[in-house]
Amino acid sequence: MAPKVWLKIGAMFNCAPLTFHRVKDSVVISGDMHGVLHMSISTFFVAAIAAVTQVVAWSDSPLTFRGSGIRCYNNGWSVNGNYPSIWEATTKFCNKYKGRNLRTKGYPPLEVVSLKTPEGRPFKVNMYMWSHATSAVIWDSNVCIRLFQDMIAGCEVLKGYSPGRFMGGAAHTKPRVWSVGIDCDNSSCPR
Repeated sequence: MAPKVWLKIGAMFNCAPLTFHRVKDSVVISGDMHGVLHMSISTFFVAAIAAVTQVVAWSDSPLTFRGSGIRCYNNGWSVNGNYPSIWEATTKFCNKYKGRNLRTKGYPPLEVVSLKTPEGRPFKVNMYMWSHATSAVIWDSNVCIRLFQDMIAGCEVLKGYSPGRFMGGAAHTKPRVWSVGIDCDNSSCPR
C-alpha cells in the first residue's frame, strides 16, 4: 500500500514540486530539488514552522546589511550577541557540515545548541541553513558563517538595538540561494 500523500506544494514557493508522505513515525519529502529526505514527524513540524517563518519573514521587506537580506526577530528574549558563545556556536554549526552534499546526504536535522548568557544562565537556540536553488548542493560553510555574522551585526546596527543585544533572526544571500536562521528554543529563552 502506497503511503498517504499529506501535501504537495511547489509553484507557489518558486521551487520544484515537493510531495510529503507519512511512513510510520517519519515524514518522507520527495521532489526534484534534492531527492528524498526522511525525518521524524517532530523534526518535520519544526522544519515546517521554520519554513513558514521564512516565507512570512521574507514577505515583510527584509533589511539589507553588507549585501545580505536580514530579518530581525523580537520574540521577547534577548542575549548579548557580542558574547563569544553565539559567534562560536554559529561558526561551529557552519563548519560541522562543511562540504556536505545535500542531494546524497540530505539536510542535517535542526541544530539545537546549548549556550550560556554572559551572566552564565543556560539557554538553547535552534539553528538551520537551507538551500533555495538547485545549484546550491554542497554546504558552503563560508556563506553560512557570513550570513550569521551579517544577521547578528546587522540587527544591532539597522534596528538600533543597544550594543550586543540579539533577539534571533534570519538572513539570506542576494539572490536568494542560501538562508540561515537562529531563534531561541522555547524551553529555555532568556528573558
